[in-house]
Amino acid sequence: MKDAPVYYPDMRQMAVFLDIDNLPQYANANVILLLLNALKPWGKVIIRRAYGAALSKKSHLYRNLLENKFEIAEVNSSAAHRRNGTDIRIALEIIELIHNRPGITTFVMASGDGDFLEVVHRLHEYQRCVIGVGSKKSSSYELTKACDTFIYYENLVEATKPLRDNQDIATCSKPLKSTPEEMRTVLRKLDFYPPDPCGRHKILKKLVNIPLEPSDTFSRLQEKLIQACEPEGISRSAVRHTLHSLLRSGLLTKTEQPIDKIPEFSVLEKSICQVQLEFLLSMPNIVADPMALSEAIWGDASHAVEIEKILLEKENPDAVPSENCLH
Repeated sequence: MKDAPVYYPDMRQMAVFLDIDNLPQYANANVILLLLNALKPWGKVIIRRAYGAALSKKSHLYRNLLENKFEIAEVNSSAAHRRNGTDIRIALEIIELIHNRPGITTFVMASGDGDFLEVVHRLHEYQRCVIGVGSKKSSSYELTKACDTFIYYENLVEATKPLRDNQDIATCSKPLKSTPEEMRTVLRKLDFYPPDPCGRHKILKKLVNIPLEPSDTFSRLQEKLIQACEPEGISRSAVRHTLHSLLRSGLLTKTEQPIDKIPEFSVLEKSICQVQLEFLLSMPNIVADPMALSEAIWGDASHAVEIEKILLEKENPDAVPSENCLH
């Protein structure tokens, strides 16, 4: 699985707001390139704006910002106005983008200033993902916890010491990728419970062995399954959520009509896994590679290759699609 693609939903669009005055003293202009490289797995940066006092006098930094296609906004150089002026301007422009550019789903705020805490909360209200950037020494603790992900400048610099400044820094992006456990947490919040394969398998095996009577409706089937799972210590909630996943997949229908047949175990399992995969790929806060997705849904790497093919097709929609290869 070397160089496997990392998937972000719908070619996620991002906006980066860089507060130059909050850059750590040791940081040089190259840290901007390191940051942009670290953000690559999260999507495509379509708006880049930098704010600071007397930037035009910092020739190397100014040139680096222009080379990396940043719009530059100089603020009042007096200490009293600089902080408030930058904060207010960034906040206003973020709110403007929320309403005028709904396609931008991820906002990167390169400032550890705790004054942006309310902005983060407002972005979450609009279901936007927020990535914070700042120094370990000066970033607000509340801000680091409120952001969906927080990148420290120190980690960027440390990860790239052995490498040339102009290299694509893959190592900077690794901490940003969603882990299997993080994705299972998301599945739990989406009512895909139990998300672990072992618990799901127990319920599905009980389901396929339930003898159906001609009058059994969905509600009756659910009660039978709850009774069958109870001796195994499986909760009623887990049973209901598993059946709800099958409703989402379309294999079962919640009507008062009798159920004719229960599909085979392999069909049930494949259907639930496909729905879970689709939901994970649609979530704005999930940045995943095939290996992690396979481990989150199937419990191992057995489907990483198949998922990689699906991700490649999503990145190249004009390509001839292959048959659905999940099994």
